Amino acid sequence: MPYCSKCGALNGEDAAFCAKCGTPVSPAATPAGASGQGAPAGAEDFADRMKQEAERFSGRVRDETAWRFGREPPEVARTDAVLGSISAGAILVIIAVSILSYPDSLRLLGDYFRLMGTLNAFVRPPAEIVDVGAFFFVAVGVWSFILAVLRILVQRSARKALDSVLGALYCLYLAYLLYAYAGLRVGTLGFLAFAVVGLGLLVIGEGLVAAAMPWPRTPTA
Repeated sequence: MPYCSKCGALNGEDAAFCAKCGTPVSPAATPAGASGQGAPAGAEDFADRMKQEAERFSGRVRDETAWRFGREPPEVARTDAVLGSISAGAILVIIAVSILSYPDSLRLLGDYFRLMGTLNAFVRPPAEIVDVGAFFFVAVGVWSFILAVLRILVQRSARKALDSVLGALYCLYLAYLLYAYAGLRVGTLGFLAFAVVGLGLLVIGEGLVAAAMPWPRTPTA
């Protein structure tokens, strides 16, 4: 008895068309997969339809998100990768300069961790190590201000520039806390608490910037 080559349904001997899907039936047709090779054509057809529906649903979600929250302009997205690579290179340079400016920092850091391992307890780091961290955050803060200017000049994006300015201010804030910690003006718990408070203010600030300067909305089709 002939099988439908599309959906694999079994039809009568004299059937010219499949009773299930209407596809012309060849008398010699056998169901796909009857010989044990692959899945029936109907199953493949169903999988293709499910894939198309999933792609359409995903596209609708993206469009709805772009309409509700806005979409980053293409010219900004294109330059983000370039500025990101430049920033990564700048951070590596800052790390190298920090180590060269404090040549004993790596040795002191190793001694510090060995001391904590020996005592099996937290030990306040020496001022020299804290100074290296403060120097690093000052340099990163300065670079973030430069990055904000680049975002204005290259991306023409005040929102991205403000994000960089907020990041710069937080880095300088951390540097101030580290200098205060090294000068014994704040304890370890106080340093951690103030750092977390500053991080919270940074997140709030970025949220306010996003609310005040949303990306352009993209209408759905």
